[in-house]
Amino acid sequence: MFCVAGQISGTAATAQDVEQSLKQQFEGKILVLRHPIQGGSLEYDSDGKVLKGGGEGPWTIYGRIKIDELQLQADKLLLKGTRVDYKLDGRARQLVPLPNEKKHVSVQVSLNGTLQNVTDADAALDHIFAFTRKEVVESAPDFWRSYLERYVPTTNGQTTAERDADAKLPSLTDEAIAERKKSWKSTTPPQPVLTLAPFLPHSVRGGKYFDSVVLLMVSVDETGKVGQIQILRPLGEGLDEEAVNAVKKWRFKPAQREGHAVGVEMIIECAFNVGL
Repeated sequence: MFCVAGQISGTAATAQDVEQSLKQQFEGKILVLRHPIQGGSLEYDSDGKVLKGGGEGPWTIYGRIKIDELQLQADKLLLKGTRVDYKLDGRARQLVPLPNEKKHVSVQVSLNGTLQNVTDADAALDHIFAFTRKEVVESAPDFWRSYLERYVPTTNGQTTAERDADAKLPSLTDEAIAERKKSWKSTTPPQPVLTLAPFLPHSVRGGKYFDSVVLLMVSVDETGKVGQIQILRPLGEGLDEEAVNAVKKWRFKPAQREGHAVGVEMIIECAFNVGL
């Protein structure tokens, strides 16, 4: 389950009160980074600019942090915790969060002076973390958004069946997939002429998986090139990005309809050679 913290609210009279309020708000929660920055020590200025940290990586490895401790110091806010890995739950067929106790991380936020109340922390943290359901979805690459829009809960824990009114992002439902399949019956589907296997990161080699296949919806144009890609069923742990990178290079003999090449959408399986 994706955990999305609520926005900061309220005020406090002293620095100690501010710190205590922030602790109650965030300690023990999983926070979503707007950008999945790698590294064990991240530093930001008050506008969310990265001062220290690595490049961006897959959000299923670097995008979430479980906050174990929060400290408010004279001119900075310090959050300590662990990275949260997202892996496929074979039974539920969804990604689930698993805090990785081996991957400690700290987030230091420089402040413009001493915080006077809880609301003062809002602007600085809002540049770094996504606090609403819509922000969480929009923080991800395009190929993730249909999946996340279906499965990420709202700020009060609701899921797709009870989605909040302001989330108007398109959702690729099972019914929509079935309708698309019907439209393909009159079309000769694309035939692969070049397929490349996805790279299997060393960190997950030899791991045990319920399924070693990423299910994707892809568009193939009238020249046989791959265009838009959407993840339908992921694996997590950064494997999905590797699948997308590989499929972008695939080439097809284009689909045919009434003797003419046409662009279509199709569902494909991108398999990893994972040891069981």
